[in-house]
Amino acid sequence: MDPDRIQSLFERIDPPLWLVTAQAGGRRGGLVASFVVRASIIPGLPRVVIALARHHHTAGLVQASGAFALHLLAPDQFDRAWRFGTRTGRDIDKLAGLTHGLSPVTGSPLLENTPGWLDCRVEARFDSGDRDLCLAEVVDGGLESGAELLTADSGNWLFGQ
Repeated sequence: MDPDRIQSLFERIDPPLWLVTAQAGGRRGGLVASFVVRASIIPGLPRVVIALARHHHTAGLVQASGAFALHLLAPDQFDRAWRFGTRTGRDIDKLAGLTHGLSPVTGSPLLENTPGWLDCRVEARFDSGDRDLCLAEVVDGGLESGAELLTADSGNWLFGQ
């Protein structure tokens, strides 16, 4: 396998970078999602599927709370991607110092000043080996019109590069 050739192909499907936030039992956390996909084509029944590695602190919070929020980032918010993607929430509070509120529906932390967000309630979990796939109902969301988004490759920050 040629990793450079594979990476070149992945760059053609460069998805936006999503942060996942959740809280349960007085603990909160977040991570950079490796997989987020729309799971419904019916506007009145919005759904997403995310993949969470079971060993992540945030995965435990999502399991305990049955909810999470997703956040898009702007290109100048690379520091948030780094904060949420390089340290464990078992050691630090990744939301400390970031302006945020709590969803009135799910109780999930909602980061302020992001180009877009979705508030989600887990409907089902599926075992996919080392990760759980979470099918979730989108209960609320917001989008800044015309916002430029940080993508997996636009930040030039992929691990191992």
